[in-house]
Amino acid sequence: MMRSRWLGAIIGAVLGATLSVAQAGGPFVYADNGSIVKWATGPSDTSVTLTLDQGGLGARSNAEANALVSNVIAVWNGVTYCTVNLQIAPNSLSADVTVSNYRNFIITTGTLHGFNPVVYDTDGSIIDAIHGSGARNQVLGYAGPTFYLDTNDHPAPGNIVEGRIVLNGRFLDGVNSGLSNPEVSQSEFEGVIIHEAGHLLGLDHAQINFPYPDDQPTMFPYVHTGINVLKTDDIGWISYLYPSAQFSTAFGSLSGNILDPDIWPNSHGFQGINVVARLIGAPRVNAGSCVSGYNYRDGFSALSRAGRFLIPALPPGNYSVEVEEIYDGFLGGSSVGPLDPPVGFPTDQVKAVPEFYNGANESAWDSPTEMVPIAVTIGSETASVDIILNTMLQPAASRPSWSLYR
Repeated sequence: MMRSRWLGAIIGAVLGATLSVAQAGGPFVYADNGSIVKWATGPSDTSVTLTLDQGGLGARSNAEANALVSNVIAVWNGVTYCTVNLQIAPNSLSADVTVSNYRNFIITTGTLHGFNPVVYDTDGSIIDAIHGSGARNQVLGYAGPTFYLDTNDHPAPGNIVEGRIVLNGRFLDGVNSGLSNPEVSQSEFEGVIIHEAGHLLGLDHAQINFPYPDDQPTMFPYVHTGINVLKTDDIGWISYLYPSAQFSTAFGSLSGNILDPDIWPNSHGFQGINVVARLIGAPRVNAGSCVSGYNYRDGFSALSRAGRFLIPALPPGNYSVEVEEIYDGFLGGSSVGPLDPPVGFPTDQVKAVPEFYNGANESAWDSPTEMVPIAVTIGSETASVDIILNTMLQPAASRPSWSLYR
């Protein structure tokens, strides 16, 4: 069952010697030149050490909370063809983090902390203090990386230097009184931890199989059953960010551009549209995604990236490729892709609709339900999968619905 409980993301930024914090399908952080900002990879792996809080988490004792975190972060370590190695520091944080001292541990104001904290917000009061009164009943947790800014106050090319995770114990306090004090299962909360660790590692939210609750990726913006199992999209992007030497022997990729029908063929691309590739024969489980213009920043980046998408690390096979809008409720810390709020399809004429890639017949007026398969082969990128968004002139009642693409 899907629960309307948000999984948040927060970005920490460093400008020169001054640090500050700001709120935030694909990589979480990218520089103006399009490069992805991620953790540095060592000689043999990408090691990130987490330092755990001294307090409890809801009704869980400190020992139980530590065991919960330690047992589930290994999900990321277990991804084949990926170098991620999340570790737990031998010593805890120097204090039990509470609403009275949390700024010393998770807010960067001048210098780096020197550790990557996992904070147990026992009753949700820290989340309320940061996100506003009542947020503790909505936000299960949030996380994100710290990185350097350039002179435009944008992420500078380079590496993530620190990160933090905050977990909301109010959802594990043993009290379930509805909206005023909700509860989730331990399995769902395990998924929350995995999800927030994904943000810390540099992954953005992803939208696949929405609004249906099954087979959504762990990086979907809110909690659902099965979130504690990594899906194709989670595995693909984390492997692409931190590939092992054998990465190219297991996957292929798809890339192309999303084009606005009103200015095609002279378009440089349309940013903010969700692109999903689905393995034919197993389309719900084996699906990868990207938001067009995922590493483009208007006014600072090359226009050639405005509509570009990349869906990396796909298992070999034949895929359908489809486009859809980002749900307009995914905002702020639960946003998907580079634009907040989401833009939706262009509406200069009649609003475009979800559609499949249609190969040589792709145009602003092709049938949105016609699909041409795309072959993905190991070790190569299938490029130029360009989709021209449709201008639909038929009545709205006859347009394709979400269910066509599920």
